[in-house]
Amino acid sequence: MCSFCSATPMDQARSNYDSTVKLFYVSGNHGIWSLGAERILKEYAAGPRSREVDNLRFLEKRTSIPIPKVESEWIDKETGKYFSITSRVEGQTLDKLWIVLSEEEKRCIAMQVAGCLEQFRRLTFDSEGPVNFDSLEEHILTDEKTWEISSASLRNVSEEVREMLRVNMPSSYPYTFTHGDLAIHNIVVKDRRFAGLIGFESSRYRPVWFESVRLASATWGDDREWKGLLAEYMPKFPQAQRFCAAYWSLSTAPNSPDAMQALKELVEGAEK
Repeated sequence: MCSFCSATPMDQARSNYDSTVKLFYVSGNHGIWSLGAERILKEYAAGPRSREVDNLRFLEKRTSIPIPKVESEWIDKETGKYFSITSRVEGQTLDKLWIVLSEEEKRCIAMQVAGCLEQFRRLTFDSEGPVNFDSLEEHILTDEKTWEISSASLRNVSEEVREMLRVNMPSSYPYTFTHGDLAIHNIVVKDRRFAGLIGFESSRYRPVWFESVRLASATWGDDREWKGLLAEYMPKFPQAQRFCAAYWSLSTAPNSPDAMQALKELVEGAEK
C-alpha cells in the first residue's frame, strides 16, 4: 500500500483510473500535491500553521509580482494538520530547465528576478518579524536584540573578539520584506523567461542586507550557479557579507585560521 495515497496494487490492477492529484514534493513535515494543472495543495504536520498564506495575501495587495493566489486554508479538526490550497503559477521551476537554458537566458531571468525583488525592498517595518504577528515578542528583533540572540553561539570566543565582532556588526535598518529562499526550485519560468516566485513559507521582515548576503549560502551545483548569477544583479552589502562570514567562522571554529582571517577582513573592511 502506498503510504501517501493508500492505494494498493490491487486497486491499481482493477482500475484504469488515472488521478491528476499527485504528490510531487516532500520535505520535513510537509508534502505538496498538484490538484490537476491549476492548483496546489500543501499539507503540514500538526503544529503551528504555515506563514505562507499570510505572506501571499500580504504581497497580493502590495506588489505586481506573479505569485500563487490563496484559495483556501484550514486545520483538520481530527488530526490537527494544516492545509492550504493556492493557484499554480504557470510554467516550470528553474531547476528543471537550467541545463537547457543559454547563458544569455539565465542572465535575463536573474535580472528579471532582481527587478521584482526591488518591490519587496519597498515594503519596510521597524523591526524583524512576520508580516502578521501573534504577539509583540515576535517583533522585537532590533539590532540590539539580534546581537543578544546571535552572541549565544559565540560562547567559546574571547570577550575581546566578541566585542570586535559587535562593533563591526552592520545596521539592519531598514527591515525589508524578504523572500528568504531564492533557491532555483522557487523560481518559475515560462517560455524561457521569469514567470513568478513560489515558496514563501520562510518570508518575513529581515535586515535590508539579508537577501543579498544569503545568496552566498548555496551549497550545490545548479543552485550555487543560479545564486551566484542572481547576486550580480542584487544590491551589494560587502560589510554585511564580511560580518556574516566572520560570525559563522567564529561560531563553528573559533580558533581556526579561517576564523581569524575572516575577522581581520571584517575589521579592515570597516576601516576603508
